Formats: sequence, C-alpha cells, structure tokens
Amino acid sequence: MKSVLPGLKPFPPTRVVVPGWQQFTASGGFIVPEYDTLTVTINGATGGGGGGGYCTATYNPGLDGGAGGYYTYSYQTGYAGSAGGQSKFNSSTALIANSGAGGSPGSSSAGANGSSGTASGPPGAILTTGGSNRPVGSYGNGTGSGCSGGRGGYGGAGGKAVMTWNLGDPGAPVPGETIPVTIGSGGNRSTTYSTSGYGSAGVIDVAWA
Repeated sequence: MKSVLPGLKPFPPTRVVVPGWQQFTASGGFIVPEYDTLTVTINGATGGGGGGGYCTATYNPGLDGGAGGYYTYSYQTGYAGSAGGQSKFNSSTALIANSGAGGSPGSSSAGANGSSGTASGPPGAILTTGGSNRPVGSYGNGTGSGCSGGRGGYGGAGGKAVMTWNLGDPGAPVPGETIPVTIGSGGNRSTTYSTSGYGSAGVIDVAWA
C-alpha cells in the first residue's frame, strides 16, 4: 500500500478513453467503456410482407340457341405479414425503436403496406417514425387461374432512435456497467397463395469517443 505524505492529496485514477464502435445484431449486453461522449443508434425491425390474393375464373357456356358464355370470378384473400419485434437499449431510461407492422393481404385488389414503427427515449433523443434503414418485407404477388388476385402490401418500416450522452449527464450510462440490449426479430412472411418476404431484424450501433 502506497503512503501519502501529510498535507498532500492522492492523485485520482487516470481515465483512458479509447474511441470505438460496436454493433449488435443479436440480443446481449453492452459493457460501457470509458468515454466522453457515447452515441446509441437503433434501427428498428421491419414487418413481413403480405401475401397476394388468389383468383379463379370459371367459364359458363350458354345453352343451345341461347346467349353466349360468361365468366365468373372468385377471389381468395392471402394472409397478412406479421410485425417485427421491438429493439431496445435498456439504459436508465430505455431507448426504444418499435417495429413496423406486417403488410396487408391482397384479395381482388392490392393490400395496404404495413404501418411504420414509432420510437421513444429520454429527453434529447432523436426519434423518427419509420426511419429504420433495415429492408422491409416484400409483398407476395397476386396469383390465379385465368385471372390474377391483388398483390399483398410491403411490410412497414421500423422506427429509429438516436441518443448521445456526455459522461456525467443525468441518466448517462456509467463506465463499467453492463446494459442489456434487445434486438427485435423481423416480421414473418405469408406463404398462402403466394410467398412474401420476411422483415429484417433490428440493429443497434454504439459508438464512443
């Protein structure tokens, strides 16, 4: 143990900040390093695409000496894609990007695109509804026999949340603590009548300097 001369204060430990960056594509934990500024960017998961509708056409011949034949149409509705999962950086006040909704199914006409995901976070966070850069689930094309059903809708885009803390800010992460990270999965697709695309999982980037 080192002794300190009377009247002299011990030197505080030296802080060493090494700039860095870490990306999370799966849930886990972030061990907070020494930092002066720390920025977390969440691109939320996206919704799966909606399946296309299916159409069947039936020809009905006319009777002898009667009117000509005519077609009848019957449409079946595809299934909607599902929403993705929520992505979250669980600091003292969680920074969250919600997923986009699944695309709507097609029937006789095209299905609607899924709604965009929202975001939430502490004061100072930059929150963008539908701002995620993750690819959305593609729609399933309308199919049929003798006619075609309407296509499904695209999956909705996820929300985006960005937060920058300075060391010592209220609620700022503390060096050495482990912060749980949750990565939301992409939305499921539809395989009814036609196959649509899966949504994309969320991504969280953490940078410090």
